[in-house]
Amino acid sequence: HNLTCIDVDEKYDLTGTLYKDLIDKLGGLEKKMRINMTRSGGKHLIFSCKEVCEGNLKLANRHTTDSEKRAYFDRQLSLGKTFEEAALSALSHKSLVLIETRGRGGYIIAPPSQGYYKISGEIHVISLEEYNFVMDVCRSFNSYVPPKRNFDNTNKISDRIKKFNSEADTV
Repeated sequence: HNLTCIDVDEKYDLTGTLYKDLIDKLGGLEKKMRINMTRSGGKHLIFSCKEVCEGNLKLANRHTTDSEKRAYFDRQLSLGKTFEEAALSALSHKSLVLIETRGRGGYIIAPPSQGYYKISGEIHVISLEEYNFVMDVCRSFNSYVPPKRNFDNTNKISDRIKKFNSEADTV
């Protein structure tokens, strides 16, 4: 059936308007989707597209705040991690996912499961153009760009081998 679910994690929304803003940008296309409320207060927008069904994709992330990193650090300590392990873990906790998909190979929980209920709509088939529009709209909420890694080409393996060969004393 090529089902795709847009999973909107409102618990990580700092604006309080993520879902409303998403619906506004979809411009009525959400009427072709089944919308469910999740146990954590998020939303699932479910639809089908005959031409495509991708796997699970992270579409919109945001930077983790300092207070979230601190809470993550404290949680790691409470789970028995050492100070160093908790600190490294918290420092690597750079972003949170606001909007992602569940598609081929993924799963969602839906009504009548406890804590989940239908808000509106039914699952409709949307066109490839509409699918691409939905993905673009979701990606427009991304504010996290991973830092670029600067690679030092002065320490190439071939340079290290040449250095070793020129300095090594072999008998």
